Amino acid sequence: MIELTKACQGEDELAVDFINRCRSLSLNCKDRLSETSSIEMCIQGMNWGLRYILQGLKPNTFEELATRAHDMELSMTLREDQQSPVCGHHEDEDIEELQSGGKPSSKDDFEESMYI
Repeated sequence: MIELTKACQGEDELAVDFINRCRSLSLNCKDRLSETSSIEMCIQGMNWGLRYILQGLKPNTFEELATRAHDMELSMTLREDQQSPVCGHHEDEDIEELQSGGKPSSKDDFEESMYI
């Protein structure tokens, strides 16, 4: 049981792999734990983002925990991918675009505005 209470998800470890490791540890415990207690201990060892959400969801089985954690992990990965900058696109370009009224500014636009 000590191994289960001290188990922590590795930085690069998938949630499903960690959950399977926790489940294996709980099945090998000499002290018979309820599945609910084992799941709560497993959640406590998960990475912060998953732990925070899963504590509120309160899954009843390891299968439900694995499914929800996997879905959330995918969602978090997609969000990170969408937030990463597009190759060749810089924040300065965004500022220039906003300053020019939503269209890309150019030297010609600047020179034209000087004559108006």
